[in-house]
Amino acid sequence: MVGSSYWLVCHAGYLAVQFLALRINGIAVVPGSSKLQALIATWVRWDGLNYVAIAEHGYPDDPQPTFRHYGESVLPAWPPGYPLLIRVAGWLLPGDLNLAALVVSNVAALGLFVVLYRLVQTELDAGTAERTLLCLVAFPTAFFFAAAYSESLFLLLTLGALYCARRQRWWWAGALAGVASSVRVAGVTIVVAFAL
Repeated sequence: MVGSSYWLVCHAGYLAVQFLALRINGIAVVPGSSKLQALIATWVRWDGLNYVAIAEHGYPDDPQPTFRHYGESVLPAWPPGYPLLIRVAGWLLPGDLNLAALVVSNVAALGLFVVLYRLVQTELDAGTAERTLLCLVAFPTAFFFAAAYSESLFLLLTLGALYCARRQRWWWAGALAGVASSVRVAGVTIVVAFAL
């Protein structure tokens, strides 16, 4: 399938860049952790740390310093969908929640590529769908789909909702839009696309 082959190629590229960077800079291993955990931690930065903290501890009444980003609390604006999936994946996978966050994001990225290809192929043609995927994976910030961020999950759910709407499966479209709203607040704007 075209979407999965693009996913494999871009992830091979991410790994090559990561190993090159580690070869040049070395790897900083925190005492008490392994090299594998340190490699995984390189993909769990900035917002990813907060997502994992929410998945592990829930939303605290009084945010602790570990829940702070850029020196200010950001927890009230973070929807629970992605941290909830990290928590569920953490029950199913061995290891820490950093690995679970990466698995959720990367499986969602794979689904995103497949659904995007199918949607564009349905609306236009296979050549345009392939070029669309190429543009997506070549975009400089596409590596966020492989990191511990909610972008890949949100786009997967949004595109899934649009794909179902185009096929007149309104219950599925509404359900996917609702779940997308639990991942990012901007998910409520899918209603505008449905209306159009």
